[in-house]
Amino acid sequence: MSEITKPIILDETGRRIADALGLIAIAQAGSAANIESWESVQQIVRNGLGPKAFPVGARLTSAHSSYTSIEWDVVAHNQHKKPGDDSAPTMTLLMHACIYGRMIDASEMLWANTGESALPAGTYNFTLYKGGNSGRTEEDGTYQFTTTEPIPAGGGWTHNKVGNWYEDTANYKPENITSGVVTTYDASGNQIEGNLTVTAGSGGTSLGTASNAQGDIVDTVGKFNSVMRRAYGSNHWGESAARQWLNSDAAANAWWTKQTIFDLKPNYANQPGFLNGLDADFLAAVGPVDNVTAYNTVYDVNGTITGTYTTRDRFWLPSRVEMGYGPENSISEGSVLPYYDGASETDKIKYDIASPTTARYWWLRSPYPWSASNVRYVNPSGALNGGDASGGYGLAAACVIY
Repeated sequence: MSEITKPIILDETGRRIADALGLIAIAQAGSAANIESWESVQQIVRNGLGPKAFPVGARLTSAHSSYTSIEWDVVAHNQHKKPGDDSAPTMTLLMHACIYGRMIDASEMLWANTGESALPAGTYNFTLYKGGNSGRTEEDGTYQFTTTEPIPAGGGWTHNKVGNWYEDTANYKPENITSGVVTTYDASGNQIEGNLTVTAGSGGTSLGTASNAQGDIVDTVGKFNSVMRRAYGSNHWGESAARQWLNSDAAANAWWTKQTIFDLKPNYANQPGFLNGLDADFLAAVGPVDNVTAYNTVYDVNGTITGTYTTRDRFWLPSRVEMGYGPENSISEGSVLPYYDGASETDKIKYDIASPTTARYWWLRSPYPWSASNVRYVNPSGALNGGDASGGYGLAAACVIY
């Protein structure tokens, strides 16, 4: 008879096995929300037992100091891949509720100083060509303004009415531009001077032509943004304030930085990053994954207006395809999440995490492809829609455990 000189199951191993078996039993009993150890959840997923322990539709809960707790729906298994290891088991989670009052991107600067030196104080003019909302022409013309302080390299200016939408088409007129004002900014997006008067005229130095679409913009000095992004922000998920916020653990007023030359601070920059206050045990189990997102077909600061780009994040927003609304403009941004495969619009409704009986508009990461500023979102009814990136709708983050 062999003599056993060492336990067959070490204490640590035994605890892990017991934890795993216990967690499976809990999940099968329908009480997955009571699981306390995310390390054990991660181990179950790594062992390929995720679909059995936490089937699609199961719900888990993590602590968060700002929201007390966050409920996560299990929406997929082995769909989002671990970078560098496609065979690794994964489990995708999506927030059951949404955090309301979060824009995708703030209204941006209309013009940026891309030179190496400051733009001296003085009189400057710019032309609008198809420069109204969505390329309307009623406001077209040449306008001028005078600065009293230089605009440093990396800074810029904006006009508070260029690109604005009006319900009554009779309200599109040049007087909108001359009744508006110019505000200048430094390279960090801090205001230099505001309320600069704008008049019709071509005095001073021409900066070029601003427009809705990339092909109609003429950059003579510096660089012009799309007028739609000036008015309503950018629909580029990869450069968005929402993406920054969801992936930051920084304190209030510390997580936001400019992502493009036109970027301006969102209205929730004074809130701590989403990861600030999220359970450290949960965060340790979440890994980054790659996601594909479409470009819009109108304007991009880097010049690309076809195809897709890839971002790698720990937390992100689902696409219209992933939510079961299908592809748009013949571009697929991932594949439908099993949780939403065949789901009704009612199944896609999300409620406010701070007001659980209030259904909210909530953002997807997909752009409306025929706009530089519109982003796809889900209505309170669960229907797909699209609207301005600067709208304060809800964010429901997705993430992956592996």
